[in-house]
Amino acid sequence: MSAPKSPDWRSATSRATADDIRAWAEATGQPEADGELLTRLRGLESHIRSWRRQLAAGHKAVQDAHNEAQARAAVLHAWESSWIVGVLTAAFLGELQQGAEELGIEPVVQDFPRPSSRWAPPSGT
Repeated sequence: MSAPKSPDWRSATSRATADDIRAWAEATGQPEADGELLTRLRGLESHIRSWRRQLAAGHKAVQDAHNEAQARAAVLHAWESSWIVGVLTAAFLGELQQGAEELGIEPVVQDFPRPSSRWAPPSGT
């Protein structure tokens, strides 16, 4: 007997139905949550329809709107996920370097900053 197919949520080829949400709420012991979850599903579907209408004219119109909003902004917050990965990699390699030195073996990376010189968040944040 093969396992039932699960929808591919990442590509949005299938979305949860109202029955799926009710069954999930029941199975998790939270049947009273189905109302809120159904409301959120309807909101998400509305958002998806709106987004598809915007993209129907092409990505340029959406990008232009974002560019105009950025130009009007007094402060722009951005998330650079690769920076976090770089910080964690640097800390990890620093620990490897120190461990190699303590064991008296060839360093993993030549001239890599020691753990004591790792990045730290600014004080007061």
